[in-house]
Amino acid sequence: MSMVVAEQWEVVNVIQEGHRGFAGQPVPSPLQKYALSLMFRFCQQKSIPKDISAFQAAAAYIATRDPLSYPNRVAKEEFAEQFAVRAASLEWHLKQIVSALEFMVLRDDEHFPYYMDPRGAVWRLTQALVEAEVTEMVTGALAGQGGKSKAEIIADITAKIVSKVNAVPVQLAASFKDLLAALVEVEFDRARPYIRFCGILAM
Repeated sequence: MSMVVAEQWEVVNVIQEGHRGFAGQPVPSPLQKYALSLMFRFCQQKSIPKDISAFQAAAAYIATRDPLSYPNRVAKEEFAEQFAVRAASLEWHLKQIVSALEFMVLRDDEHFPYYMDPRGAVWRLTQALVEAEVTEMVTGALAGQGGKSKAEIIADITAKIVSKVNAVPVQLAASFKDLLAALVEVEFDRARPYIRFCGILAM
């Protein structure tokens, strides 16, 4: 058996073991499938974790903490106990998954985390809105027309995602706005040569 095939079999075994590990756990089937997909994505990008149980628990913790699950006040310690793993091990694997898969983290007023998948529809919509708004602002300015400021773009997109699409609870709006501001900054950096060229100052 080649090294590549052997590695693929290891990933298959992880997913199968993860599936068996959900037996008897109060995690809805769609979220189980999502957690398994996170495990699969991680194993493809990184390596096979040694503690599969803690790895699975961390993936399940992320899967059950979509922003729309607010208010979700289940602590990591409680979740770790539910999966019979050490809280420190769950925390370590959680950080590994979030970092490797580039999840965004929202926080509520009690600092509980909610995870936004970069491959998810909400974040992709947010990225598309940011790109469209910044492009419209730059092209409008190049054509001698007025445009929105950075603050106006952030406020408008936040309102669309929170109030119109209802994809993020209003209680997490401030945290989402911080993530959005960072994304807008990245898009502005890409357009900065044109921004300087056309003398847009109200940024």
